[in-house]
Amino acid sequence: MELSGFYGLIYKACVWIMRLAYLNVLWIAFTLLGLLIFGLGPATSAMFSISRKWIIGEDNIPVFRTFLTQFRSDFRKIFYLSAILFSVGALLLANLMFFTKGDVPLLQIAKILTVNLAIVYGVMLIYIFPVFCHFDLKLLQYLKQSFYIGFLHPVFTLFLVLGMVGIGFVFLKVPGLMLFFSGSSFSLFLTWGAHKAFSKLESKKFRLRVAAPSNRIVS
Repeated sequence: MELSGFYGLIYKACVWIMRLAYLNVLWIAFTLLGLLIFGLGPATSAMFSISRKWIIGEDNIPVFRTFLTQFRSDFRKIFYLSAILFSVGALLLANLMFFTKGDVPLLQIAKILTVNLAIVYGVMLIYIFPVFCHFDLKLLQYLKQSFYIGFLHPVFTLFLVLGMVGIGFVFLKVPGLMLFFSGSSFSLFLTWGAHKAFSKLESKKFRLRVAAPSNRIVS
């Protein structure tokens, strides 16, 4: 018998807490299984893939089996993509640390440019895993699509940033939660947000396709 009312809400909340905790443990375990360097990207991709299935209503999937399948199938592709992201991020960080050491005008200009690039990088980072799990693209096209979606919806992207800051603040206040929710809570939130952005994008494309025939000149 399905619970309803207040007890139904409590039951659903407990179910989601258990789901997120289990998913987070899998993410950590498979990341460590890949010695961090080789496991972080594929494990994160598998985590976002599970989050996507939950967001679109596939609640009864076998979590471990689905996670393992995604971890294996996307391993090489996401590893290369993660290597690109890590390299770019490390380069931006090194540049920021270098350019902040001097007051020379040229260094200040370089610093401003690097900060702008870091913002672009951060926006792409927000959407990259949801895009990877949602679309089947070539490697560099994931970066392009993440950039396109992020800057096409700047207000919504800002909302996601503020949401992540809020989640991070909770973890700072209660560090014990990080073991069970550090990755899964971010992945579910970002997947939900990205799914909204994807829906808006598809709706916009549909409206353009519908409006296109009316703009044609009939001879």
